[in-house]
Amino acid sequence: MKQVSERSRLRVAIKFSDYAWANVVPDTVRYRIDCQTTGQQILDWTDASPAAVLTVTVTPDQNAIINDANRYEDKVMAVECNVGTDTQFIDNYTWRVKNLQGYT
Repeated sequence: MKQVSERSRLRVAIKFSDYAWANVVPDTVRYRIDCQTTGQQILDWTDASPAAVLTVTVTPDQNAIINDANRYEDKVMAVECNVGTDTQFIDNYTWRVKNLQGYT
């Protein structure tokens, strides 16, 4: 699991491929970000432009520690493509945010 310091930018590259590992461009793509540790939603479903490789930048504010009593918080980005079709697919990427005690 990737680990970053709190309030650090994180770039997530998402590659779409078929079962033969060939690059594909989905018809629709959307993503959301949640904190698994606190159960809090960080970013609601956000539409993205379909591409074979999508790069999403998680902002420093989105990587903020929510509960300062936690040494770490696990964040998750869910990605959906082709929503509502027979080829719909969802996957996620999880990373850990380290609390830099005393950082505000």
